Amino acid sequence: MEIQKELVNDILLTISEYRLIENQDSLLLMCSGGPDSTFLLFLFNNIKDLYSIKFGVFHLDHKIRWDSYREKELLEFYCKEMGIEFFNFERNILDLSKKEKRNLEEFARSLRYDLAYDVAKKYGFNKIVTAHNLDDLFSSFFINLLKKRHYVNLFNLKPLIFWKDIKVIRPLIFIPKAKILAALRKNRKEYITDYTNFDQSFLRNSVNQRVTRYVVSYFKNNDNINIWRNIFRFSDLYVNFIKSLVDLEYLGQKLYRLSFKIDSFKGKCNDFIISESLYFNIRDILDGGLNYSSVEQVLKNKLVTIKKNWNLQNIGNDFYLFYFPYKFHERKIDFMQNSEQNVFVDDLLISLKVIKIFDEFDQHAFHSLEKIFSEDKVYEIKQKKGYYLGLFGRSLLIRLRRDGDFFYPYGLKGKKQKIKKFFIDKKLENFEKDRCLIFEDEHGIALIWCYQKNLKRGRDLSVLHKKRGKLFLVEINVSNYGTSA
Repeated sequence: MEIQKELVNDILLTISEYRLIENQDSLLLMCSGGPDSTFLLFLFNNIKDLYSIKFGVFHLDHKIRWDSYREKELLEFYCKEMGIEFFNFERNILDLSKKEKRNLEEFARSLRYDLAYDVAKKYGFNKIVTAHNLDDLFSSFFINLLKKRHYVNLFNLKPLIFWKDIKVIRPLIFIPKAKILAALRKNRKEYITDYTNFDQSFLRNSVNQRVTRYVVSYFKNNDNINIWRNIFRFSDLYVNFIKSLVDLEYLGQKLYRLSFKIDSFKGKCNDFIISESLYFNIRDILDGGLNYSSVEQVLKNKLVTIKKNWNLQNIGNDFYLFYFPYKFHERKIDFMQNSEQNVFVDDLLISLKVIKIFDEFDQHAFHSLEKIFSEDKVYEIKQKKGYYLGLFGRSLLIRLRRDGDFFYPYGLKGKKQKIKKFFIDKKLENFEKDRCLIFEDEHGIALIWCYQKNLKRGRDLSVLHKKRGKLFLVEINVSNYGTSA
């Protein structure tokens, strides 16, 4: 197939500008059998030697139309003719989306990308290629306007995105569909027209027919297509600048802190800039699906639920994004079975090591502990966030707090205190209280550890007087090993 040199150069410009393709890439083309992906197939067959690339074709038969098999047959014919590997899948999208109770278009997209991802990983393709063009870019722009989504980042169809850990590239993103159709007609290349694309009950189809094709035609006729390249560049630069205003820190236990780099930001940034910065950073953390207005609300209220189970809270100059309710499976430990143990609690790694065993808590044991807990050792325990040295019974349970919990805090000479009051005295926020670790042995609560605040309070040793059974002096190290949202 011969493709106009000017058209190829426009595509190569996009590839170069966004570094979409590198030499020796192995690409998996997502092809539907329609005009855009058919053009994409012939384009890559033409330019493969330019980049020394190899590529294969992925196709999903959605089974929505009775004659959807035609796309598979056509693509199979083209791939066989070109000597290209063809990966075909069939799924009844309509039935599956109903079963999952999900929007048909969104479900079909996710399934298509997931299947393509699996093929790419299994057969060694390092990038996935889609045939999205300028008309698709416009359609997404207008759909975002109609749905009242974020009103600055309206160009959310990017030349390069990630699906999980693999790059998805869109080299046709600035090419009008009319030019693609003209190239196919000129070369008399067959493609399948999906008549469901004219079903006006789908918002995207309605926008395509009633808005997009007229706007694209206007700019094409006036030779102003490059204006959209520039607008797109500005949109990207704006988003990156706004995101850079926030320092994002993952604290562990499904908790993030977003701090503005500008001192006293409330005096220097208006609410618009603040909410913009929060929106773009949080959207990345939560992988989309975020309502912009809910982020705006946090500036009016201290605590806002911005997505299912995710809350955003403003405290001073910082914003905290956290998952609620926070849960993990309780962990039980027996020091008699193993003197060194590693325990995973959500995304925390808790390492425990027995360094001394006392048969009973007598005067001898007390004096031994006095020598161990020197001023330097106490200082180390207080200052080091992930470190503690404590005395426990044989069995230890690591859990979260419960209603009615109480303990005998060190320094109160054996007086009982409710954990609820202890938290109030320490002025902990609710999301911090919910993440405090409780270490409980057969003698009661031995330690409260709020990892995020470096707050550690053990029990008074007087509680252990005349208790039967061995006591274990245990060194504890806690570290955050995961950053998953």
